[in-house]
Amino acid sequence: MKKVLGILGFLVAHTSIVVAQEHIQFQNIEFAQAKEKAVLENKLIFLDGFTSWCAPCKWMEGHVFNQKKIADYFNSRFINVKYDCEVGEGIGIAKLYQIKSFPTYLFLDGAGTMVYRTQSKMEADLFLKEAEKANNIDYQIPNLKTQYLEGNRDAKFLVRYILVMANVDQFLTEKAKKSLDSVANESFLHSPEGWETIKIMAKNSEDKYGRYFQNNKSYFRTIAAKEDFEQKESQLLRYAMYGYIRDKQTEKFRNGLAYFQKSNDPQMKIETAMFQAEWAGTNESAKEFIKVTNRLRKGVLKNEDEKLSFIA
Repeated sequence: MKKVLGILGFLVAHTSIVVAQEHIQFQNIEFAQAKEKAVLENKLIFLDGFTSWCAPCKWMEGHVFNQKKIADYFNSRFINVKYDCEVGEGIGIAKLYQIKSFPTYLFLDGAGTMVYRTQSKMEADLFLKEAEKANNIDYQIPNLKTQYLEGNRDAKFLVRYILVMANVDQFLTEKAKKSLDSVANESFLHSPEGWETIKIMAKNSEDKYGRYFQNNKSYFRTIAAKEDFEQKESQLLRYAMYGYIRDKQTEKFRNGLAYFQKSNDPQMKIETAMFQAEWAGTNESAKEFIKVTNRLRKGVLKNEDEKLSFIA
């Protein structure tokens, strides 16, 4: 019996170790101790700033932090700590690093200097890419700030600077955007390098980069990867659709709807249904709205509780 219990105990302990290894191992230590360990082990600190009520924080715990590829990378490369930003030491940390939305993820050196910053719920692959950027000197905040102050205004550098600083300092980000606008002239945008800039910077059809893409689609179709081109085209059209709905531009809305309806992507079909519901709710009678949404809730939105709740 003792032998059996011993074996069971070993198996339970072994299973616990395996499970633990497949999750980011957050160390229950004070911030000062984390900085000391970072210096001793020559690693960056990964700091998860969360709150007890934050649903995206809990989602990350249950869907991303427990993936093996994430655990392997973070446990081998960082000193991992997490602090509730409304409790104890976390309050001071939140104030020091201006953590105002949750989750916020900081990558710090042993002196506590912020090397990289990101935030929000994200899928595992993107989260891993963010961590890799934290370990890449080309994306580290102190290096980017130094280069910018020394006068680097190369377009590729400015795009990288803007992407990183958008999570750090909005004022500096806006200044850099103005610098990029002056560098990214028509001859630059009409090039493979310009396309790389447009891919990142075009947010809607009304900004400089979105407009240039819309006006030069035939050119970009010849130089861009098909998937990248379609992703940018659909992103800009999504934004435009809400304008068509708001301004009751029937023909443009129908053309946009036809574009999305061609897709075989299940998520795109859901998005198309939501456009239809939004149009009916904004521009049609109550009777027509009920007719449209009844059809959608029995069809493509049947299992989409969150979307149905929004419609209701």
